[in-house]
Amino acid sequence: MKTFLIVPALALVLAASCQNHSAENSAMSIAPQMAKDEKAEDVSLQHLADTTAAANATVADAPPGGEQQPSPQQPQKQAAPASAPPRVDWNKKIIKNASLELEVKDFGVFNNQVNTIAVKYGGYIAEEHLESTDYKKQSRITIRVPVDMFDAAVVDLGSNAQKVLAKNITSKDVTGEVVDTRSRLESGKMARLRYLELLKQAKNMEEVFLVQKEIDNIQADIEAAAGRVNYLNHSAAYSTIELTCFQILNPDLQRDKEREPSFGDRVFDALGAGFKWVGDLVVVLLTLWPLWIIVGATLYGVKRYVRRQRIKMPAGAEVPKV
Repeated sequence: MKTFLIVPALALVLAASCQNHSAENSAMSIAPQMAKDEKAEDVSLQHLADTTAAANATVADAPPGGEQQPSPQQPQKQAAPASAPPRVDWNKKIIKNASLELEVKDFGVFNNQVNTIAVKYGGYIAEEHLESTDYKKQSRITIRVPVDMFDAAVVDLGSNAQKVLAKNITSKDVTGEVVDTRSRLESGKMARLRYLELLKQAKNMEEVFLVQKEIDNIQADIEAAAGRVNYLNHSAAYSTIELTCFQILNPDLQRDKEREPSFGDRVFDALGAGFKWVGDLVVVLLTLWPLWIIVGATLYGVKRYVRRQRIKMPAGAEVPKV
């Protein structure tokens, strides 16, 4: 009986001792990990305290007005430049024209300057008309210059003149017309290719003639569209300057024309106008000389006929009146 009681007691004692040993081992393994976690937490708290102190110092050193100065330890971050909007090339076609009326001091010198300016800006003189009277010498010149040199050429021409009497500049955007004409040109080419395929499939001469007629019409439209596109491109590439320049040679002639005529001058002018009218009337009458010959010959023939009738008529007969 005692032996039976001692064996369970020994088993309980061994179990308790084993449990205490395992608890001690677990405590020994957990202790270093806890120490490490506590150390990491202390480091984190210390870093947070340092960061807070640095932030407070930065706020305290900040100038009034809310402007912030960059920290000497941290390099200043440059703001990224705003990206410029992409440049869209719409291939603009703009026709520019200008008309200038200039009074010059020396007509010959200015005419040479016009030729020099045209060559200077890459242009050329398209037309030139010269008129000369006792009162003034005048020239009408058409200049063609590249569109990017248009404004500079106009300014240069005006700066070399004595006086700018008139200046007019116009612009016309033909971009839409160019795009539309090119679209019709491409459509015409595609249609021509389709008709050429149909021409290969023609079975008789009648079909050949019909298809060839349509091809000829399409080809005419293609050539007209191509010519229009070339004209618009050239007009947009080269601007036109219509220049009228003149030099007054004898200002007294113009003053005499503008002066009010006196009574005597008006009388002499009236007499001269009357003599001129009489002279014009004589000239008109002389111009109609064939008519006068016909009328004279007709009257002569009628009178002769009447005279013969009088001779043939018996005495007492009534003579017809003419």
